[in-house]
Amino acid sequence: TAKYYLKYGVYTHAPEGTSEHREFWDREEYRCKEGYTVAGVRITGEHYAYLNYGRILSTIEDSHGKSRKIDTFPKFLDMDYYWYHELEEAERNGQGMIVVKARRKGFSYKNAFGMAWKYHYYPFSISILAAYEKTFWANTMEMGKHMINFINDTTDWVKGTLIDRQDHIKAGYVEKDPISGVNIQKGFKSEILALSFKDAPQKSVGRTAERMLFEEAGDWPGLMQAYQRSYPLFKDGNIMIGIPIIYGTGGNSK
Repeated sequence: TAKYYLKYGVYTHAPEGTSEHREFWDREEYRCKEGYTVAGVRITGEHYAYLNYGRILSTIEDSHGKSRKIDTFPKFLDMDYYWYHELEEAERNGQGMIVVKARRKGFSYKNAFGMAWKYHYYPFSISILAAYEKTFWANTMEMGKHMINFINDTTDWVKGTLIDRQDHIKAGYVEKDPISGVNIQKGFKSEILALSFKDAPQKSVGRTAERMLFEEAGDWPGLMQAYQRSYPLFKDGNIMIGIPIIYGTGGNSK
């Protein structure tokens, strides 16, 4: 699907409103949620969506040996294949994940897209991007918003926005009731929220989260306290209702 887009600049040439157009996007949504199998090898739905609808900045060299950045699709990597299967299994089993990694392995892109994936395919879902300081989550949040914008611009999964701020985006639209004249919020109402535990940890109070990302955990003083404070967001008693993902490179924090 991504190769088709790279060749033609569109995902499908089927005219909008036709059964062929609807069937294409229904099939793609199914693959993005349930996965895709070729010759007995399956990739998860989130991995399929990332490969075909995610965006990364990749460095290439021109004919003169000069490097430049391009905005393109991710490549298929063995590391990602295993990562997405582990992530799917953790969500299925009600478990969290801790990821210790080297830098420049693309986890910010993958986690940014994970928020966009929840945002576009799961109504009323909430993804929370948390970090000790705003500077640690700002870049990942921008990645996520860029991917959402790309999906809105190129696919049939367009979502309007009720909230569009640097630290908070919410899908939906406003429709005026013809009788009362009152504006009513409608639509998907999925959300992505970014917060800093240094500045305003109380933002998370009273919420739930299908996915909570702890960004740059290696540079997070008091990480365990932050995790324990966040428990109510993704747990209901002993039942895991969301998945916490703690990731980052080594730092000075203990």
